[in-house]
Amino acid sequence: MVALGVLGGGILALDFVPGCAGHWDGNYNLTVRVARPAGLPRSVRCEAVGQREVAEALRDELAQPDPGSYSVVTEGFDGKPLTVRVPAGHMHSPLGRVVRRWQFKYLVVIGVLPDGRRVSAVEKIPDHRETQEVSVTLP
Repeated sequence: MVALGVLGGGILALDFVPGCAGHWDGNYNLTVRVARPAGLPRSVRCEAVGQREVAEALRDELAQPDPGSYSVVTEGFDGKPLTVRVPAGHMHSPLGRVVRRWQFKYLVVIGVLPDGRRVSAVEKIPDHRETQEVSVTLP
């Protein structure tokens, strides 16, 4: 009985040994619904980013960089939902216990109006385990 307790304790302790964890890195599809009360923009860009400061800098940048792997750009925006890939992942212990989860946390949405003006918003991306959809209203 004592031997079983020691063996069980040893196996359980292995679950907490640093460096013994595996990981999963990937992405998931986030459905983005974009609306604007005063009329739809002619084009929309959505981009998932990890940090709020980066999201705000991208939102405020006049000359937009080329779209990255986690962006979608649509010309002739018709109001239909867009799909953006969002990086996510987790680390787990040898016994499968999730030690840490992560995902990109912010979505930048930039619309170009028919007259050429830009409107934009930064939204928090919800936890992908709760929902994989977000609605954004542009000013």
